[in-house]
Amino acid sequence: MNTFFYYILFSLGSISIVSCICAFKFRNKLRTMSAMVITMSLSMSLSLTAGLLFGVLYKGDLFTSTIISILIGVVFAIISSFPYGILISVEGVMSSTMGAMMGAMLGEKISINQSSFLLMFFLVITICSSLLIFIIPKSDKYQDETVTIR
Repeated sequence: MNTFFYYILFSLGSISIVSCICAFKFRNKLRTMSAMVITMSLSMSLSLTAGLLFGVLYKGDLFTSTIISILIGVVFAIISSFPYGILISVEGVMSSTMGAMMGAMLGEKISINQSSFLLMFFLVITICSSLLIFIIPKSDKYQDETVTIR
């Protein structure tokens, strides 16, 4: 495992910790649908990146890379969505499972040289998804709580 993979692993861990702390901090400022969107996008992008990383590291062993990626994604999804309720936790777990499987399959099919670009790209997507925690509460504040059906 080279230094770049350690960097990606450290970045995913840092994003996970900061996102879980922010999820607990903003739990009273988000509506249900906003919390669901944040949890789904962050869980899926994080597990997709982890799946790609472990798919490349365990090339030739799709089962191991998929299981490790799913476990990482599910643990993150449960911890980050715990303050919002069981429905949002289920959505996060299912999207992280899907992302982990796709990432592991992609990592299995591409070479290590090709994976460097994709890992950087998916890491940027994960960072952008984590920024949704700060953007969505501000946009929710200006939306009306009532919905009129005609």
